[in-house]
Amino acid sequence: MRLIKGPYLTLLGGAILAAVLLILDVRATPSQNVAQSLGTTYTASTASPSTPSAASTVVGTPTATPTPTSTETPSTQTTQTTALTPSAPSTPAMPTATSPPNAAVHDYAGRVDGGGASLAISIYEGKAIAYVCGGTFEVWFTGTAKNGHLALTGRYGATLTATYDAQGTHGRVVGSGRHWTFTAPPVKAPSGLYRAYTTYQGVKVQATWIVLPDGSQTGAADAGGDTATAAPVGPIDFRTGTAVLPNGLPVQPTRIDGAQGRS
Repeated sequence: MRLIKGPYLTLLGGAILAAVLLILDVRATPSQNVAQSLGTTYTASTASPSTPSAASTVVGTPTATPTPTSTETPSTQTTQTTALTPSAPSTPAMPTATSPPNAAVHDYAGRVDGGGASLAISIYEGKAIAYVCGGTFEVWFTGTAKNGHLALTGRYGATLTATYDAQGTHGRVVGSGRHWTFTAPPVKAPSGLYRAYTTYQGVKVQATWIVLPDGSQTGAADAGGDTATAAPVGPIDFRTGTAVLPNGLPVQPTRIDGAQGRS
């Protein structure tokens, strides 16, 4: 056999090495493609993280969305219905707009027609008191109040007759040699009838005021309850709650109505 010389051996070795590398490259190509594919998928997943989340949200909608809706919405509606239900029975118990604050007491105050005197009337449980005052004269009345009609009497044959309702009272006064007609509206404090007592030189003095809705006042004081001795008194100072009688004595008037009557 003839020996192969050096150059040929070198060429043969290079050919064999090239063949080996080619085979290794062919076998390595599928692994690289898989790695590149996973890398592309991972990169896309990382670069667009919302895509899987959005897909997950859409896929999960039939299960996730009804759960909070069905749990929260009916619960809220049930709570509101339960909260509203107890308040319904209390509605009939509310007072109507036409109901007076105290149906047992009805107070009226105004001037007689012509302006010669003021008057105040208070009704309580079928009874009534009235006071007419012109400063230098006064007349007290007591009597009954029934079915919207007043029938009152006072000293020296004085009479007061009237009709009344929630809108006011209208009637006629005869007393102290005078005759008046009147129309008086209903009033609330501080308007109305006020009274105070004191003692002067051993004699009991009674003072009475009529306070009208416009704030004007008419009042008189008498000695021993004798209306013939009536003398005009100054107005009540509502800032201090006091008034001064003609003799200089200070008093503290209090508001009265038909429940107290006339003593």
